[in-house]
Amino acid sequence: MAILTKLASERTDLSEADRNRLLAVTSEWALLADLAMSDLVLWLPTWNEGGLVAVALVRPTTAPTNVPEDIVATFAPRGRYPDLDAALAFGRRYGTGYPIHFEGRVIGVVARHSSAQPRVAGQLEEIYLRTADDLLAMLVDGEFPSESMIEEATDSPRVGDGVIRVDSAGIVGYASPNGVSALRRLGVVTDIVGTDLHALITRLSHRPGQMDEALSLITSRRAAGRTDLENGAATVLVHGIPLRRDGADVGGLLLLRDVTEIRRRERALISKDATIREIHHRV
Repeated sequence: MAILTKLASERTDLSEADRNRLLAVTSEWALLADLAMSDLVLWLPTWNEGGLVAVALVRPTTAPTNVPEDIVATFAPRGRYPDLDAALAFGRRYGTGYPIHFEGRVIGVVARHSSAQPRVAGQLEEIYLRTADDLLAMLVDGEFPSESMIEEATDSPRVGDGVIRVDSAGIVGYASPNGVSALRRLGVVTDIVGTDLHALITRLSHRPGQMDEALSLITSRRAAGRTDLENGAATVLVHGIPLRRDGADVGGLLLLRDVTEIRRRERALISKDATIREIHHRV
């Protein structure tokens, strides 16, 4: 996101801390775009308050784009996008504008571009859109992305890899087909919907130590983060996000991706490197 940092430095009066918060938002917002099935554009107020400058754009993988042109670095004078102006001025969602708060100030606004074409939403799409609304509300409240994420893995699942949504009691209300398949690889044979997800994953995990602690925090919705769920059958990358509305717990989102073969290759490479180093040491 070098272009974001460059534009924010040159065309706004935002501080380094402000820019870091914006980088944190854009590092996680592909998830928002996929769930909302919408393009997202990050706009920042210019230093002279004459308008807005677009500094980042993300397109969904779950729907066609509604922003075919790359509008990054585009300037929009005040009044061109009334929703965005209002969101910045009042600090709350206004139409398609979602303000980003940091340290008591509005430092930017995310514009949501959804298709105007009517569509019949199935259960999967309804879950996507409802979860997107929850996360966008958390974005406005400054709760997404979390500033204290557990980062036990550098990669992250995408929405299409597998989605599980739990309610405020931790009970699975929806599991996508790919989400179910990922848990099947770990040995689950019973129905997943209606089960206590944290208890289920605790039984599946056979890996001791710090990783289990991270996994427990993530799957119990006490923390957001990414880690591996591993047993003798498979390894699944888990990305969990507690969901909140108006300060209340409304459930959680879990993204799952089967990374069994990826982790096997990584371990083989580490073992090979260790062997080579040992040979060099002996020589």
